[in-house]
Amino acid sequence: MGNKCKIYTDHKSLKYIFTQTELNMRQQRWLELIKDYELEIHYHLGKANVVAEALSRKSYCNLLIGEELSTELTEQLNELRVHCTLEDQIRQAQGTCPSIAELREGMEKGLLPDFRKDRQGTIWLGNRLCVPHDENIRKAIMTEAHCTKYSIHPGSTKMYQDLKKLFWWRRMKRDIAEFVAKCDTCNRIKAEKQRPAGLLKPLEIPMWKWEKITMDFIVGLPRTAKGNDSIWVIVDRLTKTAHFIPTDGQIERVNQLLEDLLRACVLTYGPNWEDSLPYAEFSYNNSYQASIEMAPFQALYGRQCRTPLMWEEVGER
Repeated sequence: MGNKCKIYTDHKSLKYIFTQTELNMRQQRWLELIKDYELEIHYHLGKANVVAEALSRKSYCNLLIGEELSTELTEQLNELRVHCTLEDQIRQAQGTCPSIAELREGMEKGLLPDFRKDRQGTIWLGNRLCVPHDENIRKAIMTEAHCTKYSIHPGSTKMYQDLKKLFWWRRMKRDIAEFVAKCDTCNRIKAEKQRPAGLLKPLEIPMWKWEKITMDFIVGLPRTAKGNDSIWVIVDRLTKTAHFIPTDGQIERVNQLLEDLLRACVLTYGPNWEDSLPYAEFSYNNSYQASIEMAPFQALYGRQCRTPLMWEEVGER
């Protein structure tokens, strides 16, 4: 306060803020803030402002971060090694698999035109990588597609539709169905769709009209010309006044799927279902839907969202 100061900026238009005749609301607030200061604003070309550039890119900060690392962490980082990716593991296993050898023989005879071999000798069915008869590799693929936060325990059909775009092996659909059937989490959350009946407990009578309402869906009706096949029923609990809204029955099925996904998250990652809700949403939107024959994410954006399984690596990092 009371001292004259100069401000240098590479934003040329700010130089004329004191002489502009028309100011927007934001610029007026700026002037209101700096009116008590005696300022001079000068334009300085950004490329010529090398002093400020040097100060903002001091290299000693990186050295300080390196010095703060503990000795134990440094030793662990030094011991890290790069391992084979999933595709490399499959390529190596193809060389010793009898079923893959049969495929190679059939390809040489021209009996399998849909199969191809790339430059590294890996066998593909179109764009699907042929997985050899290796239980560890197949289990790793199915585990990554079923038991992670990015794919929360989908059903066997959804899981097969997602995996068949990337991989192929004989009786793949059967193996996936058996894998899902043996999943303990799926058996605990999906075995019984009908909740057991409990004791009837009367609800409190509301004091005001439309203070409390009940809602339900009537589904499975003949589809109308507007595409509706369900009714959303809203009832005032005090006056029993009902309001009927025609809709489609998709929301009922989505709610059931969401409940199954959240049950799986609670059993696997803990009781805080709210933290798992984004993963449940991602898993639902990125899994195959039979009604549209693709994932909702793919229908919305034109491609399927990449998951760790599509990065050609599985397992912990």
